[in-house]
Amino acid sequence: MGSPIVALVEVAVVLAAMIDAARRPKRVWERAGQHKVLWVALQPLGLVFVTGLLVPVAYVIFVRPALRRVERAGRPDGPPRLMTGPPDHPREP
Repeated sequence: MGSPIVALVEVAVVLAAMIDAARRPKRVWERAGQHKVLWVALQPLGLVFVTGLLVPVAYVIFVRPALRRVERAGRPDGPPRLMTGPPDHPREP
């Protein structure tokens, strides 16, 4: 049997990943090409099926960065625009 401290850390990590996944809007998930229900549901299954931190770590390494990129882009239709000059001055043709 594992240490109670290790078990508490695992539960805390799973809960943190689950809350992070659940709080993001569905539109962000769609734009990132991910499935919100799947990732939220998979988090606690890691504890039940003894895979422990595998799912939360995969979420944090692979899925969360994609969601954050979409959120930072702030545009519903594509990647962020690159600024070529100060935002208050139009670019010369």
